[in-house]
Amino acid sequence: MKKKLIFLFQIIFIYIIFVNISFADLQKKLINKIAEIIDSITKECDSHESLRESLVTQRILNNQETAKKLNLLLKKYIPG
Repeated sequence: MKKKLIFLFQIIFIYIIFVNISFADLQKKLINKIAEIIDSITKECDSHESLRESLVTQRILNNQETAKKLNLLLKKYIPG
């Protein structure tokens, strides 16, 4: 009876060790996947930020061109 009980505890102990190892592996995979998602989101945000900056720059340049045209019109129709 004592040997059966020890054998049962050994089986339970081995089972717990294997379960912990598999959970650790699953945890590593999950952490790696989360890191990939965070990197992807960061890259996407960076690309959106650069796009926004280029649009703002383009808008500023367009406003400068419009201001120059307006100044030319004003000088043409309102002398002096």
